[in-house]
Amino acid sequence: MINYNKVHHLGNLLGLLFICIALTVAFIDQISAHDLPCPLCLLQRACFIAVGIMLGMNLYYGIKTSHYGFMLFAGFLGLAISVRQLYLHINFGDPGYGDEIFGLHFYAWAAICFIAILAAIASALILEKGFISINPIVIGWPEKAVIIVFILLISANLFSTFFECGFTACPDNPVSYELLRS
Repeated sequence: MINYNKVHHLGNLLGLLFICIALTVAFIDQISAHDLPCPLCLLQRACFIAVGIMLGMNLYYGIKTSHYGFMLFAGFLGLAISVRQLYLHINFGDPGYGDEIFGLHFYAWAAICFIAILAAIASALILEKGFISINPIVIGWPEKAVIIVFILLISANLFSTFFECGFTACPDNPVSYELLRS
């Protein structure tokens, strides 16, 4: 018999690992290619972080529908923001904003990722027997390691955003770190 609680647990762990990889790729590109994220990119990262926080809460506190509900909200918001950015650069001849990976800009990949996140959440909600936990799963070192990496990625993104924007609104097309320039 399938233990739906373990399926939810594994799905949340893999989802948080996916979020960590997405944030790491964006952060590495930001540092190595000096490709500073625009305000819409920063909002998309915030939505990824919000989804990741709820995944971590599912791992740490147990599977809850309220966590999935907040993930849905953050996923739809992230999708709306990334689609908005796609529409800003849909004109013929528009080079887009930022670097490309496999022919797509980061915001196009973000839209694809948010669609995948929403599909995964819908699939998880179908497995409603996983919300009833007779024997709660104790988190081990893999879960703790992914959660720690995620917390470090949140911290790195917060610091880089602070250095990029300073105490003012972030520029539409950032070219340098505001705090390092002044």
